[in-house]
Amino acid sequence: MTEALYQQALPLPDSVIDSAESALRNDMPLARDDKEWLKKIQNSHDRELESLDRLPDFARLTEGKYILNYRNGDDWYDVHPLLRAAIASE
Repeated sequence: MTEALYQQALPLPDSVIDSAESALRNDMPLARDDKEWLKKIQNSHDRELESLDRLPDFARLTEGKYILNYRNGDDWYDVHPLLRAAIASE
């Protein structure tokens, strides 16, 4: 990702962007049960909270930006775009 800091011209080469995306994905590890939950959220755009016992996990995923909260009329949720391929492979 530091490679992007030394680029002098825009647009950045695809290799720099791919490297930065890969570095970010590596900093966002996913447990199997998190992947399953994120897949449900991606499909429904809702919290998919089965019980309030899962609230700390939901908070962990939103604070870590695994789940993004959008507010345009009603609140809705989606998965971070860089995680979509990892979730689709489950």
